[in-house]
Amino acid sequence: MKIILLFAALVCAAFAAQAQTTPHSWKKIQLSTEFWSEGAHIGDFNKDGKMDVASGPYWYAGPEFKSKHEIYPATRRSKSTKNGQPVEFAGFKGALGNENEYSDNFISYTHDFNGDGWMDYLVIGFPG
Repeated sequence: MKIILLFAALVCAAFAAQAQTTPHSWKKIQLSTEFWSEGAHIGDFNKDGKMDVASGPYWYAGPEFKSKHEIYPATRRSKSTKNGQPVEFAGFKGALGNENEYSDNFISYTHDFNGDGWMDYLVIGFPG
């Protein structure tokens, strides 16, 4: 009988512990309307102790991610049509175009590769 009571107490404790945990929540933040990269990575680029985001040719200062800084020249221009009229826009075809295409920034990775104390940014272009 004691074993059954102990087992029941353990089950109740497990359910109580599970009920008290809060699942992680995420907030979607759109950094730009332009399509520059297949992904992003984080790092403290300006050494202010707050995580920043690197995506495509830019890094965005956290935690607000409103201040955009160029890492390498953002020279790509794409053409599409909007309401039957030709339009040109910065970046690759994506939400701003009539069709999709891959960017030349396929994988982003941040790390202090050269050991100078500043975050570096490694980009792997379109594979293949």
